[in-house]
Amino acid sequence: MMINRQIYKCSKSLLFKNVFLNSSSCSNNREYCSKPPILPNETIFKDRSTRKGKFSDEQEQQFMNNKKRFSNTPTTQFNALKPENKAEKEKQTKENHSRLSKEKDIHVNSINEFYLEHKDLYSEEFFKKRNKSPMALLVAYAGTGYHGLEYSQYHQFPAIENDLEKALFKAGHILPSNLGDLERIRWSRSSRTDKGVHSLSTVISTSLLLDLKKFQFDVPLGKELCANINQYLPEKVKVLGALISPRNFDARKRGMERTYDYLVPQKYLQGIDFDTMDSILNEFIGNISFHNFTAKRNTYKALDPALIEQLKEIESKNSLNQTKVQDVYIEKIKDEEETDNNTSQKELYKPNRLLEKLSFRLNPKNLRVIKSFKVCRQPIPINGENWIKFQVIGESFITYQIRKMMGYFFAVALGYQTQESLNLALNSPFSLRAPVAPPHSLYLNNVVFSSGVREHKPAEVFRPEVADPLKEEFCKVLYPHIDQLEKEQLEFDRFFNIFLPKHYFGLENIELLRQLQSEFLQEADQRKNQRDEFIKSIKTMRDD
Repeated sequence: MMINRQIYKCSKSLLFKNVFLNSSSCSNNREYCSKPPILPNETIFKDRSTRKGKFSDEQEQQFMNNKKRFSNTPTTQFNALKPENKAEKEKQTKENHSRLSKEKDIHVNSINEFYLEHKDLYSEEFFKKRNKSPMALLVAYAGTGYHGLEYSQYHQFPAIENDLEKALFKAGHILPSNLGDLERIRWSRSSRTDKGVHSLSTVISTSLLLDLKKFQFDVPLGKELCANINQYLPEKVKVLGALISPRNFDARKRGMERTYDYLVPQKYLQGIDFDTMDSILNEFIGNISFHNFTAKRNTYKALDPALIEQLKEIESKNSLNQTKVQDVYIEKIKDEEETDNNTSQKELYKPNRLLEKLSFRLNPKNLRVIKSFKVCRQPIPINGENWIKFQVIGESFITYQIRKMMGYFFAVALGYQTQESLNLALNSPFSLRAPVAPPHSLYLNNVVFSSGVREHKPAEVFRPEVADPLKEEFCKVLYPHIDQLEKEQLEFDRFFNIFLPKHYFGLENIELLRQLQSEFLQEADQRKNQRDEFIKSIKTMRDD
């Protein structure tokens, strides 16, 4: 009994213990449902609390303003205060609110319909046998046909977590009153994948209802529990493992390292040696602002109108700068995934480089640490064709980052761009356009977790000797699926033969970029020296 109490106690260490539990030893140490919850008759969303009810209007407005500290393109306070801009923004905001309200109603109705179809699964006797337990699930999936992993309230954009929620409900692990809102069951994912991206090792932490008499944990990774959930899931989504976890385990917060693999047919990289590939990939390693390798840069701040007037005078004397300050930006891109490989955007893309240099600010959300980026020397045969695997390891990634990194790598490796331009895209304040590589061959390979709240030592959640064979087994389904997609859709054929040769990178005036980049680095060094001198003077004053 003492052993079990130590296992379920909220300890500082999150190192998972491979101790198999039975129902008789756990009944007194778990959160037990002594009386069944009230089952809703009309709507399962009745009397639910919402986030808006927890905050005042002023707090809500401040919360939204803090999310908009940065913008995707340089702007000025003068432009922001124009009446026509303000009226247009208010109109757009009202339309968005109306659209979101309709989408939410559709989502609520669909969840209610789903519950009414399956409400016969639940009874008082059913709930009496269930205990609430913190769990860690190991999930693998092929993301084709989904708009990413993260739960979606828009019926036209199905997500993998929507299917997982319904399967867990049918399997009897989620209360009806918690349907439609995963936060109510403390849901947290180790990583989010974009539209069409796959995974072998997504870990989800959550609180589920378990019947410990039925599901014995005397088999590796809860085999019976996984089979019970998988019977309600599509073939391309599988729960590979399930473990009882410490109550304070959070899959997102404890994830300290993610590994992604990207496959590409070898025929598109003929004549490029592996050493050349590695030298290009090494450019991405480090703590870097990937503002040019994501969907929205959000790295520029508004400038004061008085400074704008000074810039106009400077521009009139600067023969290198070909654009005017009042032009600012004419870039109107709704979805960079769809338009970054479209050469027609050249007419809409007219950035002002001097304005970018002055309004650039490091956005912490764009800062990402890449620990390793390499190409595997041994090709992978899939249905008679060799594929090359690229593997990138980092602490975390932002939207489209890996696909844009691969797209720019292909551009440099095949001679469409130089390593100098790649260096500018990674280390300069300018907005450059990186091509987006196809998503169907990208998948999450592994996630490493920290062992504690304040510890950064790696810890095993699912033992590799048990989990790896299951992941390899799923690869036998995933790899042919990727190959079949390529044969049907010819994504790589279009990317390498059509999109990449014609892609517009925004590098038409490289001399201007070199000059402004040199000035930018000098100014950054000056600011650093000033900060060092200031800190040194403060220390001297304290010592005196």
